Amino acid sequence: MKPSFKKLLFTTAIAATVAPIATAQDNPFIRGRYVDVTTRSQPEFDPEPIHAGAFDITSSVGVSAAYNDNIFAEPNNEDDDTIFRLTPRVTARSNWSVHELSAGLSVYHREYSANSSESSTDYNLFVNGRIDVSRDFQVRLGADTGHITEDRWAAASFGATEPASFDTASTFVQASYRNDRILIEGTVGASNDEYDQTIQQIRDNTSTYANARLSYAVSPDVAVFVQTRQTNLDYDQTDRDGTRSTIDAGVNFELSAPFRGEIAVGNFKDNRD
Repeated sequence: MKPSFKKLLFTTAIAATVAPIATAQDNPFIRGRYVDVTTRSQPEFDPEPIHAGAFDITSSVGVSAAYNDNIFAEPNNEDDDTIFRLTPRVTARSNWSVHELSAGLSVYHREYSANSSESSTDYNLFVNGRIDVSRDFQVRLGADTGHITEDRWAAASFGATEPASFDTASTFVQASYRNDRILIEGTVGASNDEYDQTIQQIRDNTSTYANARLSYAVSPDVAVFVQTRQTNLDYDQTDRDGTRSTIDAGVNFELSAPFRGEIAVGNFKDNRD
């Protein structure tokens, strides 16, 4: 018999979608109509994208430094170090009147000044697309791949000779249909994680999922919804295979900047072989 786990969920998620006010008036599910001062467009200071034919290219580089008095998260014999961080990013997005295609690359490099063996470089490469079948029917699809290094305080990295790291890849297809105040969304996707260290390869897994959501807009600022999600887990080397299922109901809202988000309550069940 498979062990099962159930619990009551209370979740919140902050929405960060920005859209023109005129569009939001036609679609009550668009969020981002209220823009707070910190995110408001500043034409005098905002960098101009590079126009390359049908695409607009934006880029940025972040540089920072941090001091950590216990880089290995050890209870005794603590080691300190200064970490320099470099985070370049570039994104290309189409400027078509219909449909959309975007792609981007981001890099996160951590350089330890005294413990170079802890230095790491992570990255994420993605491509997304949107097909406007009609005004109310859209299909979105995307894929991404990347490399992630876990922090030293994570369970797998604590006490190890080097931090755990893995390659990840995922893909998804989503369809959405809106009829006045009703929005129907369905998504299917898959992801795969492959760990670099031999001892961590028991965590190698592939997951596939399907998600369905039905929303009703009470007003342009508030929408109620019900949704369900089913995830199948397949581990390469262990018997941790199983399924996760979630069903919940909640409300999505935007009352005034920056007070917008999502609140839901539901049931979560985890069955493992």
